[in-house]
Amino acid sequence: MISIAIPAFNAENTLAETIDSALDSGLSTQQIILVDDGSEDSTWDLISKYSSKYKCIDKHHAQKSYVSPLYNKSLSKKISFPSKFNWKVINGFHAFLD
Repeated sequence: MISIAIPAFNAENTLAETIDSALDSGLSTQQIILVDDGSEDSTWDLISKYSSKYKCIDKHHAQKSYVSPLYNKSLSKKISFPSKFNWKVINGFHAFLD
């Protein structure tokens, strides 16, 4: 299983595009972990909307932990951490996995 963790902080303007890219990646078995790191905008509402719509999405709400606990917890898995600045990396998984 491929897991994609997407940390977000005040990412309401870019997060939907990132999530849609992960969902459209073509990976048949996937888990998308969305982590709101204490955002002050509507990031959490957007995360909640997507997690209600898609079963493969897990949501987590942190309090400005800078998501390092998630990174450390996930080191034993094959996992990627795209940021809102490099969301297109998700589309490169096919080349990586081949």
